[in-house]
Amino acid sequence: MVGNSKETGSFRSARPCSGDVLDRLLAANLRKTLFGTHQETRLGRLRLDGPLGSGGMGTVLAAFDPVLDRPVAIKMLRAYLIDDKEQLLREARVLAKLDHPNIVSIYDVVEDDDRLYLVMEQIQGCDLRTWMQPQRDWQEVVALFIQIGRGLASAHRQQIIHGDVKPENIIVNENRPRLIDFGLASEH
Repeated sequence: MVGNSKETGSFRSARPCSGDVLDRLLAANLRKTLFGTHQETRLGRLRLDGPLGSGGMGTVLAAFDPVLDRPVAIKMLRAYLIDDKEQLLREARVLAKLDHPNIVSIYDVVEDDDRLYLVMEQIQGCDLRTWMQPQRDWQEVVALFIQIGRGLASAHRQQIIHGDVKPENIIVNENRPRLIDFGLASEH
């Protein structure tokens, strides 16, 4: 591990940090807007860049890993769910079992102030609903859905059922879809 992080059990701790990560990021952006001062917000070694999106269970932040020199996405549960660390850890373990070009990759699990964060592949693109908005050639649509089916079939071969397949949980980048959000996945 690099920087202030240390191994603790089955996930990494990113101490010392205080306050909610999203609150710290928003405060830094507000200071930059109001006073022109720039202060990086970090989660362990990861530099937080801003929100990517959010859903019913949580928020996803854009970040950068300077050690591996790559962008990453950080998923965090909503505040009212923070006591359910096991749920996020379960999602991380499910994703760690999957390795397919049409399923988002997980890189790490980080703990900060007793909250867990998933560090995943950052996918620049749009959700399937947005991708479908312009009139598309039927062959292009079928080709994309075959890829989605291959990702789901790969998960099913590992006895994992996604449990929440919907357009918002499929991100498309350059005609390559990726299944995301395995928070409701079940193993059979």
